[in-house]
Amino acid sequence: MKAITRNILNIVLFTIVGLAAKAQNNNSTKNKVDTATKVPASKIDKTQAAADNYIHLAEATKSKFKALFPSKPGDTVYVVIAGINYTDPNLKLLKEKIDDVKNTKGLTSTYHNNNTVVKVVYKGGDASKLYDNLAAEAKELFAPEDIEGCRLVLSYKLAKEKEQ
Repeated sequence: MKAITRNILNIVLFTIVGLAAKAQNNNSTKNKVDTATKVPASKIDKTQAAADNYIHLAEATKSKFKALFPSKPGDTVYVVIAGINYTDPNLKLLKEKIDDVKNTKGLTSTYHNNNTVVKVVYKGGDASKLYDNLAAEAKELFAPEDIEGCRLVLSYKLAKEKEQ
């Protein structure tokens, strides 16, 4: 869907640029008066001027589209998991499931003394929405202890079983 919208915007953009350039070209040829004192512009100069006009018009149209349809940068959500070993396959599974959630990108993680912090940019909302959109497979292993704003603290259920 996003690709279709982008293609439609590109078609509209090039149509607008072409029409504006044609109108500008028509106006410039009507208003030109050749005199003996003026040296007529060479074909290369005319082509360069037309190309500059196209580029300027395309940049102006692009900036107007960006003003009309701004992109949200997203919020960085921090997922904190205590009591998990970095080599645990379930941690890898959680990271994969977080990365599979729609509107997530840039997943990185840090690890220190059995504590892992997974950082991800999420455009779909806050930490609670991210957890709600996680696959059930990950939710079975990781229960939320605290969710507030962009912070999600998860409890690793198998870590509690290992302690007992």
